[in-house]
Amino acid sequence: IYIFKSDPTTALDYAMKSFFIQEELQNQIGIATSLNIIGLSYYSKGDFDQALKFVKQSLTIREISTSTKLRSIHLLGAIYKEKGELDRTLKYYIRAARLAEQEGYVEDFLENTMGIGATYRMKGNLEKATEYLQNSMELSEKYKIPYGIRTSLFYLILTNLDKNSLNQAQLYLKQLEEFAHQNESRIFNQVHIISKALVLKKSGRIRNHTEAELLLKQI
Repeated sequence: IYIFKSDPTTALDYAMKSFFIQEELQNQIGIATSLNIIGLSYYSKGDFDQALKFVKQSLTIREISTSTKLRSIHLLGAIYKEKGELDRTLKYYIRAARLAEQEGYVEDFLENTMGIGATYRMKGNLEKATEYLQNSMELSEKYKIPYGIRTSLFYLILTNLDKNSLNQAQLYLKQLEEFAHQNESRIFNQVHIISKALVLKKSGRIRNHTEAELLLKQI
């Protein structure tokens, strides 16, 4: 809870206390979960080496629950992304996606599939990025997951702008606009505004560039 309140220091303190309690109880599942949260707390603090240490330690616990294992593997990918080690990021996102698919964890599979697509984009492999992001978009629509729809479309727009495929980016923007109207939320609205501004700027027209700047001032 404290991590989501942007207070990773307090979260770390509680996670450490939980770890020692679970250790005394010899509760292996609880130990693994506490180690994961400690790692997440260090990640939120920007201490990536300490985060790696505790997250990897959580994966050494034999009785680790599937949900914690998935979170730990995904978190390793996220940590390596922050460190700029994109090949390792892909390795862990792919590993987490396979486990999630095998165990039937739809949202974890979706999150890691999006992560794979976004990472391929960062590496400049735009075709692979498009492939994974289209898959995550289809999955999000199938299971009606707004977060997945929003994020997949946003990255598909960025990827197509990178490819100079303005027409395709505009098509994805139109889809995003439709979902934004159906999901009246602040985050959806902001993603829509940013996406529209980026597409307008890419058009190269002075009038569109001015409109893009005005849109961004709304955020």
